[in-house]
Amino acid sequence: MDLLKPGKSPTGFINFRADARLTADGLVLQPGASIGIGGPTAIGHFDGALRFRTRFDPASGAVNLRARWDVKAGAASYVASLRSTVAFIELWPGGADNKSRKLKEFTLPEPLRTGQEYELEFRVVGSTLTVRLDGQTLGSVEDATFPAGLFGISLGSGENKTPVTVTSLEYLDLSAK
Repeated sequence: MDLLKPGKSPTGFINFRADARLTADGLVLQPGASIGIGGPTAIGHFDGALRFRTRFDPASGAVNLRARWDVKAGAASYVASLRSTVAFIELWPGGADNKSRKLKEFTLPEPLRTGQEYELEFRVVGSTLTVRLDGQTLGSVEDATFPAGLFGISLGSGENKTPVTVTSLEYLDLSAK
């Protein structure tokens, strides 16, 4: 389901913060913005995928897709991120020493170009974490640290201060029915 289309998102399914707003062009993320995607249970999702579409801008922070995000434990989650020449999956442990650990890095077939539109998907099923770019699988890694949690999207807040407009944001429930 495209969460940005009117009438497509169940009430309370997306938790917008003040640093993100929905406009006619899409979801505008300010640096440091984060959006939580609600789940069917109190602890959130087990298996699913989140995908978004935007244009590449090297002046903006990295748009990160989060999976199995435990908001009660700070930033504890898996994170898929994309740079101009690589995509990677990291584990953020949360807690006081919240230093990320890169689980896997994937080289892109060709560098992203400024203004190029792309679609990034982060799929988590069981202990398999998979990153896809424009429908093509870049690779997967196995990790079972987080069994459940929310999905979400965030924009890094490093030195780059350019907002990003996400034109499509979809959640796919891949839990066994």
